[in-house]
Amino acid sequence: MTVLRLRDGSLWVHNPLAPTGELLEQLASIGGRVAHVVVPNNSPEHWVYAGDFCDALADDVQLWVPPGFLTDRPLPFPWLFGLKELRDRIAWREFGEEAPEEWGGEVEVALFRTPTLVEAAFLLRSPRALLLADAAFKMDASCGVPAGNVWQARLLGVWQRLGCPTRVVFSAFPKRARAFVQRLLQFDFDTVVPAHFLAPVPGGKQALLECFKFLL
Repeated sequence: MTVLRLRDGSLWVHNPLAPTGELLEQLASIGGRVAHVVVPNNSPEHWVYAGDFCDALADDVQLWVPPGFLTDRPLPFPWLFGLKELRDRIAWREFGEEAPEEWGGEVEVALFRTPTLVEAAFLLRSPRALLLADAAFKMDASCGVPAGNVWQARLLGVWQRLGCPTRVVFSAFPKRARAFVQRLLQFDFDTVVPAHFLAPVPGGKQALLECFKFLL
């Protein structure tokens, strides 16, 4: 989970986690009102806690989701992840590649949209950070990976380097994927902040180029 303070003092939260007491205390210690909660893609781990997270905050918090969120390809068992409950109690809004005005011009968006995966990446302009969900991540021994699973991380291309674990999906839609990556490379950033495992990842655009060189 990543938190950005907007210029108006409100907080923009990416990839909400379970609202445990410890997490809410840490969030409160930052100071400021959470105004925006942002779901980056349609994979359940990125939105399953969104309803509880919003419920634990102020009544006027806005939940944002990517276009086609769980409508392009609905889940076969929506009750399994509490999707119906989320729809019933949270009035979410969709963002697009033109970031909502409510974000104050401080965040830029790039979208990769397929029948199975809807992935949004975000440039946080002031800290010059690129936020990713499942497009890329990096693992090493500090992640506590069992020795028997290291080979899997190597196979995915994410061991000790920024790699694309969803390469199969990206390769299946090369034109869309290439346009997505080229948009990312137009952003001005120094670090990459994946939603999984090691973060932040230094190296900026060079790390991203190495990650997606199979497309370029």
